[in-house]
Amino acid sequence: MLHLGIKTRLVRLARQIKGRLVDTGLHSENFWANRTEIEGEQFAKGYWDSRKLPLRTYVADAILGIPGVHDVLEVGCSAGPNVATIASRSKDLRIVGIDFDKDAVAFGNRLLKESHLENARLEHATADRLPFENASFDLVLTCAVLSCIGPQKILGTLQEMKRVSRRGFVLFEPHRTGPDFLGAKGKTEHYPNTTYWLRDYQRLITEELKLPHVRFTEIQIPPEHRVGHSQSGLIVLF
Repeated sequence: MLHLGIKTRLVRLARQIKGRLVDTGLHSENFWANRTEIEGEQFAKGYWDSRKLPLRTYVADAILGIPGVHDVLEVGCSAGPNVATIASRSKDLRIVGIDFDKDAVAFGNRLLKESHLENARLEHATADRLPFENASFDLVLTCAVLSCIGPQKILGTLQEMKRVSRRGFVLFEPHRTGPDFLGAKGKTEHYPNTTYWLRDYQRLITEELKLPHVRFTEIQIPPEHRVGHSQSGLIVLF
């Protein structure tokens, strides 16, 4: 049996290590990257089936309501419910989704093919290292994804999104304002398996990305149609 003092120190050390993982985002990153492998295909299927939610209509309306959009990248697509919804409504639009959950990507690609959505595909990649050339897409979309990215990687992710986008972003994220939500860290909400970061994305984009002249348009979602941290949208045009 461990001496009580040693056991106490080990418990304290374990908590400190977990705290550091949570603070940097590795805790959340590991959870989301491996979730389909751990929980099975029913997790990916649940995301795919969420195409039926009204939230997906708000996302598609935001993208398709911007004139002259020919290609879109979704960062953090999981099995691709947004990708499928947008692709099915506009066959002339090319849409690509990336996610670091390789099993969700494989599941989504299989169902996109079965659905004959030839203008859509998913790729296995990370948000802070997008495998695309500069200015590859008109718009970059996220939906409750930036809120899962920790303070060490959020600015790199936004820089990558800016690099591959010609015209701007569409962000369905938990947007917050006020002194508690400033910077990369913002305000955290801790859960047993993951952490969410609530941020002021308008300030983050104008000040940290140095885009002072972008145009912001807010999209309101009625309370009965909100899902988790996807409570409103923000169109960001360069």
